[in-house]
Amino acid sequence: MRHLAASVVVLALLAAGCTYALADETTRWACGPFRYEINPEGATDAQIDAVHRAVERYVAVTGRDAQFVGLTDQRRSVDPRPLDAPVLIEWFWPDDVTFSRMGFGEAFAVDGRYVGGSVYLRPSESPTPAWLVERLTMHELGHVGGLLDVDDEQEIMNPALTVDEWGDGDTVGLLLTHEPCA
Repeated sequence: MRHLAASVVVLALLAAGCTYALADETTRWACGPFRYEINPEGATDAQIDAVHRAVERYVAVTGRDAQFVGLTDQRRSVDPRPLDAPVLIEWFWPDDVTFSRMGFGEAFAVDGRYVGGSVYLRPSESPTPAWLVERLTMHELGHVGGLLDVDDEQEIMNPALTVDEWGDGDTVGLLLTHEPCA
């Protein structure tokens, strides 16, 4: 039934002309829980709470259950990890990411299936407000979910982060990149 409801939502939003962009037209997340862990180094408690809220908003759209694996001291860019490890959300900035953005999200795919990913949030001298961490985490989770940046300022996937809700295009994109769960 959820599959039918998701299909109806996608068709209605597509008819309305929403904006979205997929990283890959054929790669999908399989049905199952969204597993994630957080490396809290450099984060405040309010920022960590904001990450949890962002994940809850992500799974609400994708139809998944959130499974918080726990806090970790591992860093994706330093510690070797299997691709299918939980999505790691961290405040550590990898040395090989040279652009000057506030965040970076990447999905890992094998044989047409997304199997994991990472979210990097740029540390700052003064703590970033929790509302901005939530918005930024949602945007970066969109990348983990298979979405690309868009120009439409009504979408969370616009890098300007002008909205704090998933837009219609974001919703369509996430529904298209996540296989429906029964």
